[in-house]
Amino acid sequence: MRFVVRRVLLLGAVSLALPASAFAEGGRESGKGAPLVLFVRSARTEESKAIYDAAWKALEPFFGLLARKRLFAFDGDPKRAHTFFAQHKNSRYVVSFDVEATALCPSPRRVVSVLPKADRREVARIARTFRPMARKVVVFGNKNEKLPGFRIVAKAADADLAWVTEDYAGDAKTLQKQLAGLRVPLLSTSVRITGAVIVRPDPRGVGLQLAARLLKAVRTGVLPPETNVTRHRVVVDLDRVKSTGHRAPLPLLARADVVRRQS
Repeated sequence: MRFVVRRVLLLGAVSLALPASAFAEGGRESGKGAPLVLFVRSARTEESKAIYDAAWKALEPFFGLLARKRLFAFDGDPKRAHTFFAQHKNSRYVVSFDVEATALCPSPRRVVSVLPKADRREVARIARTFRPMARKVVVFGNKNEKLPGFRIVAKAADADLAWVTEDYAGDAKTLQKQLAGLRVPLLSTSVRITGAVIVRPDPRGVGLQLAARLLKAVRTGVLPPETNVTRHRVVVDLDRVKSTGHRAPLPLLARADVVRRQS
């Protein structure tokens, strides 16, 4: 229901400032003459696809206001990105779904991006729900990170909980094996690393935010500042929780959007 309300508010607010031609033929026009918008990503992930789907649907009524190119993946290949942008020199804006894709864009000033980063206050709340007695956290990723209510320690052996941040670039299997041996559960805010608990911004909310920022940029010519997505998606992997000798508390299971179990 919250998603539906947000989407209705987004469409209603923007539609008040748009010309009637934008809604011709049931909201579908050829898009000829409209500014071309490219959607790009470097890594193919389920999350980026979900974000794209939400943004695309939210933009559907405004097809006459802009011409859209479906999501294209660079797969980390700079040559592929260069060829793609060379073929679309007349594009007005680029919607990027990750840092790597943004770095490959020829003109960052034309890039509309909402890079999903979990709100640290929400991460702390989930961490306390997961391990109410935990006080010490070891961080894998940005060593300058802080988690409200927790003390950051340098060694996993001294920690009650491990946290993998969005910018962690190490090997996931090696890290998970190390933590399992120490019986330290892993909380992940990274799209690349699967932990016992995963906390990520809700992809539908991110998609709606992208659509809103893009529409404002097209109308005004100015990129609006990024804002946080307050709704988060929580995934609990019961097998990974159990492998570290812990259990998932009932309040955590009640809060989770997805509960996984392989066995």
